[in-house]
Amino acid sequence: MPDSAAHEPPQQLDEDSEQPSWQMQPCPSWCVQRHQEDDFPEERRHQSPSITVPALWLSQEVSDSAGDKLVAGDLNLLSSPHIDGLEIMVTVADDDYGLCLEVTVESMRRLHHSLGRLLGALS
Repeated sequence: MPDSAAHEPPQQLDEDSEQPSWQMQPCPSWCVQRHQEDDFPEERRHQSPSITVPALWLSQEVSDSAGDKLVAGDLNLLSSPHIDGLEIMVTVADDDYGLCLEVTVESMRRLHHSLGRLLGALS
């Protein structure tokens, strides 16, 4: 009598649950990055969901006109530490204008506290 398991369709591996051979530990629960076997080492980062904040800032571009120029854009807030990194980094960035601040979680907590104090003083 033939083995009944031989007649079952092969199980498909769920691509979302596969872990590349270079990844030593599973992703943190907040990671939304889809890691691939052929990711370049510098691209091996966990990534949190991004939060987009509309913002205005002074342009860093040199122009012929006198005075500063306000530009509008979106700041993206996310965490994207390198897979092998010990520190979780928080990034505030705008891809269109090249703005980027990447600091540790503890530094971002201090910045958050200090920004609250500064904004309180301006009210």
